Amino acid sequence: MKIQFIRHATFILILNNKKILVDPMLSDVGVLPPIPLTFNRIKNPMIPLPVERNNLIKDVDAILLTHYHFDHFDKAAENILPKNILIFCQPGDDKKLKNKGFTNVQLINNKIEWESISFKRFPANHAEGFLLKKLMGKSSSYFIQKGTESIFITGDAIWDQLLINSLAEIKPNLIIANSGSAKFLWGKTITLTANSLKKIKQLLPNAKIIAVHINTINHCLLSKDELKEFITKENLDISIPNEGESLLLK
Repeated sequence: MKIQFIRHATFILILNNKKILVDPMLSDVGVLPPIPLTFNRIKNPMIPLPVERNNLIKDVDAILLTHYHFDHFDKAAENILPKNILIFCQPGDDKKLKNKGFTNVQLINNKIEWESISFKRFPANHAEGFLLKKLMGKSSSYFIQKGTESIFITGDAIWDQLLINSLAEIKPNLIIANSGSAKFLWGKTITLTANSLKKIKQLLPNAKIIAVHINTINHCLLSKDELKEFITKENLDISIPNEGESLLLK
């Protein structure tokens, strides 16, 4: 199994010789507006793609969309991806994708298998209270497995009982954790925080955690440098990949 981290929550997963592009956000620096009701007015994305867009989508077999937010599937991805490309998604997002002209959308209600790879979906909360009900909508975590190789993707989830239950059920060895402490002007964080990652490590001390969803969107208030400092202080075995970095995982 091989992973190439691209930027934010976007990465390539190669499993069973299949190339899966996860949460493609393909816009150039600064072409998207700041997220409203946040602490700064910096345009998004704040850092460039580390690879050329056409090379990134070359020979992609499928897309996995954790949830339909612009920082996980943006206008550039909508425009550049072939309309017949296979896209796996959560309930509700299938209609949005079909309305955009995508014709090969595979809904994951619970669990499906494709090319001997299994995808298991877990509901996740992107926020709590008013933010969850009125603004953020549905999100999902995914467990992807082929034989003894597997990966758990938190998606945009907060540390709550839903995520705890999902992790406790699967007990994954490898976790892609969407961090960044994303936040609006009011309310609590809507993604994992540094302390959330610590709690995951306490729950699953032997799991390899790769922290992503950092340094790219203006409402993510936890920087890579701050997270590295926290990891060092707490003596945690958590990785923060560089944009474009490839990881060969066993």
